[in-house]
Amino acid sequence: MSALIASIPEDHAIEVDPGCLPGPKINIGEARLCQTLRDPDSHPLHDDETLLTLKAHAATAADKKGEDADESRLLCAAGATCMKEGSSRITLELQGQQIKELPDNFGQYTALQTLNLEVNELSALPESFGQLVALKTLHLCYNQLTNLPENFSQLTSLQALHVERNKFRMLPESFGMLRALRELHMCSNQLTTLPKSFGQLSMLKTLDLSMNQLSILPESFGQLTALRTLDLGRNRLSTLPDTFGELTALRTLHLAQNKLSTLPENFGHLTTLQKCDLKFNELTTIPESFIKLTAVQLKLDPGPFRRLRFLRRRHKLTKMCAAILAKMRRALPCQTS
Repeated sequence: MSALIASIPEDHAIEVDPGCLPGPKINIGEARLCQTLRDPDSHPLHDDETLLTLKAHAATAADKKGEDADESRLLCAAGATCMKEGSSRITLELQGQQIKELPDNFGQYTALQTLNLEVNELSALPESFGQLVALKTLHLCYNQLTNLPENFSQLTSLQALHVERNKFRMLPESFGMLRALRELHMCSNQLTTLPKSFGQLSMLKTLDLSMNQLSILPESFGQLTALRTLDLGRNRLSTLPDTFGELTALRTLHLAQNKLSTLPENFGHLTTLQKCDLKFNELTTIPESFIKLTAVQLKLDPGPFRRLRFLRRRHKLTKMCAAILAKMRRALPCQTS
């Protein structure tokens, strides 16, 4: 294996035939790979600066029959390991392998920086998962996960988390300790609430919580001041927290298909907002601060807009409110005055 590794050019991939995968006994090359996953500095896979990528498929005949996969097949033969001298980068790709559970000692691979476990059959993560302290990118989408281990918050290097298409109903209260997190993709789950600590994710720039069952957001939500893209579409939100206007870096906002009847008074403080989708809500009133959103591209559905125009005929509106309605009319060019 060492001679093979030394001859691999940069960015070259080797596809391993599943029929050639090793059995339960770990050979020298695999043991070395396992050691590298634990400590890349002590057991480098190669000495030059070329980037090594080994890609393999872990589904052996025994695994497909539901037998337990041993550490050798799961972590060595199925691994994709990326190493570079000086700054080790290790990636383990195990997507689409029908994996139902991970070994209890999975957390010993503390050198992992990118882990891809999407499109499997995982319903839980081992308690040792929180020991993967070097992890920066984690893909867990298309599994059957319902919760995260409490020590998940120990992954303080994590920058991107993809957990779409699972069965999460809640997040641990300690979730806010993932303060390095920049991207959270959690659409198509069953979330009904967010932890109070959620606002501590101060570096978060992209947040997708669409297609959940959220009916309320925590007051701490307004602390996500680095947020640029927010998708809360297709939830059950009837109100937004009063702190929502503090998301002053927000550029793209999706709130379509909720139950919003009004917006916070400080909604107009989102002056960097460029796109705002409010379609299919129940809006009957708009705050006067809305007029400050001079550069926003609005998406509105005709129904609630007709109700707002009805208010204009019935009541004496201020010039400010009239200007707001004019802005909304421009968002619906098919509407007549």
